[in-house]
Amino acid sequence: MRNPTGRAVALLGSGMLLLASCSDESGFLGPQTPEGCVSGGRSYAGEVAGGTWTRNASPHVLEDSVVVVGSLEIEPGTLVCGMPGSSLTADLVAIGTADAPIVFTAADPAGWSGLRGSGTLRHARIENTVIAIFGSMLVEDVDIIRSSGVAVSGDNTLRNVAIDSACAGGGNCAAVSTPQYASTVLEDVTIRNSGGMGIVVGRRSGLVIDDVTIEGSAGVGLFVLFEIAGSGSLTMAGPVRITGGHSYPVQVHGSAAAQLLSDPANELTGNALDTLVILEAVGLGGPHVIRKELPWHVRACHPYAYTDLNLLGTITVQAGASLTIDRVNANCKWNIDLRAEGTAAEPAIIHGDGVQMHSRVVSADTARIRHAILHDVVIRADAAPIVFEDVRTIDASLDLFAAGSRVDGLHSTGSFERPWITAADPDAPAAVTLGAGTSMQRAHVAQARRDGVLINGADVTISGCTSTGNVRHGIQVTDGAPVIRDCNLFANDGMGVSNAGTGSVDAVQNWWGDAGGPLGPSGDGFEGAVQFVPFLTAPAPFACGPGCTSPGADSGFVLQGAPRR
Repeated sequence: MRNPTGRAVALLGSGMLLLASCSDESGFLGPQTPEGCVSGGRSYAGEVAGGTWTRNASPHVLEDSVVVVGSLEIEPGTLVCGMPGSSLTADLVAIGTADAPIVFTAADPAGWSGLRGSGTLRHARIENTVIAIFGSMLVEDVDIIRSSGVAVSGDNTLRNVAIDSACAGGGNCAAVSTPQYASTVLEDVTIRNSGGMGIVVGRRSGLVIDDVTIEGSAGVGLFVLFEIAGSGSLTMAGPVRITGGHSYPVQVHGSAAAQLLSDPANELTGNALDTLVILEAVGLGGPHVIRKELPWHVRACHPYAYTDLNLLGTITVQAGASLTIDRVNANCKWNIDLRAEGTAAEPAIIHGDGVQMHSRVVSADTARIRHAILHDVVIRADAAPIVFEDVRTIDASLDLFAAGSRVDGLHSTGSFERPWITAADPDAPAAVTLGAGTSMQRAHVAQARRDGVLINGADVTISGCTSTGNVRHGIQVTDGAPVIRDCNLFANDGMGVSNAGTGSVDAVQNWWGDAGGPLGPSGDGFEGAVQFVPFLTAPAPFACGPGCTSPGADSGFVLQGAPRR
């Protein structure tokens, strides 16, 4: 159990490393002081000459911060004991053997401050430190056990290294950290039970991963701080497995996420918060598939406030999976080939926090969003058509401007709104906007903050719909001569159909909320050139989108499985 007053912190944003010691409630980070450290041997303090520390002269006791001038060779089987606050800075040639490892440990229950410098460390064990290794070293066949702070930091190459119980003080500490402008290579490395994060990579730094396992970290398993693509590098030379953690498996930027997603051998599930957290999406590329087991949370579309994000591949949200995108700025617009392949039992979920998502041509086939829940997002088909099938929207808008786009099964409540867009704003989006050559059927549209449906183009058809309870009109026409059939248009604050264009709207065979049609006492009415006779004297029955059971009825639908915020 940790001492609540203990603390170990590594701050990497500025490239600086701050360290403080921490102990458990017994005041000791590990087992009892080795008997070999109690008496005999040699003691060192301050600046000492290089040379060789032998096994026979053990223990070599560090009384204070020891700086070795010249190279220091340490023989196999040698014991080095550190007093509280002591450290060893040297150009090391410390090469043990499997049968006679070199041991660096604490000579006192308070622990010691670890190794600094450069060189080679092979077949060794480092115990009970504040920070085990800080510098630029080749570290091979080494066990690092119990450190109150970071276990390894700097420009280091680790091969066949096991790190256990680093970051006893928790917080922003990481078992392995790569400060700004540094580079770390990890080959066959296991990190277990970190009290903080597993690995942190600073801005403008590099990390090579080749067969790395991170288990049971209290914080994020892998945290990569690249601001934008090109400011650092992540190279996946082998798989990474992150499991058993108490937080997210990774928090990375787009280019690093693309690296992690490129190899199916990477395992990022089995943690308390199994979500791929993408700090900003530049460099994400594609194609990518979002799986139910690992939802995505993109926390910024671009680090620059007014720059569109162009994704160069298809992103498909599978059944039961979710994609959450934080807007961060007022003009967060994705140009993306987005697909959703949900099922009635397990819809795909897209939560946008006010993000605008524009279609772009990536593949030859038409994009489909099927059995999906769309929340607080605008999805706009402009560069390429999109087909929406059995979709539920909540405070979202669908803008269909690419010919061939269509809606077939929709249950919509509310529409997209931002603080700078009000219902009185002429640019306020309708719940559904239909451009030239588009269509909609089996749609229930209710409670839009402006018009339920806006038609702006020729060759538009609507059939089997309900548009009700909207702040303005059920259907607003600004251009074209649409055909509207078998729809229920009632209880809107404005007209059932408002035609502000020059063409004539064919709106026969519709229910207007009154047996007497649009001119009946309770009829929604119309304005402009609208053909409405004959009209229906009772609501038109139809099967609409998911959660919609009857014309005008709200299903009481609740957004389930919403991505973590």
